[in-house]
Amino acid sequence: MGFLFMPLLLTASEYSELRAAYIKLLKGERVVSTTTAGKTIEYYRTAADISTIEKLLEQYEASAAGRGGTLMRVSFKDAT
Repeated sequence: MGFLFMPLLLTASEYSELRAAYIKLLKGERVVSTTTAGKTIEYYRTAADISTIEKLLEQYEASAAGRGGTLMRVSFKDAT
């Protein structure tokens, strides 16, 4: 699995969901999500994934605070 970035806005609800997943990952908890297509995705606690999620959250927070920033929607893509 890896990240696929698309230059679309991250909605407030997507931000909340991503933030909740991030907190669970930091606590070492298992995080599983279902895509709109019904596919189940499991998030893993890797340094690269944590770093990428942190950047997305920071970008959203910067924009929400009126400081600008580019927002992106994150999707997950199977490596297979």
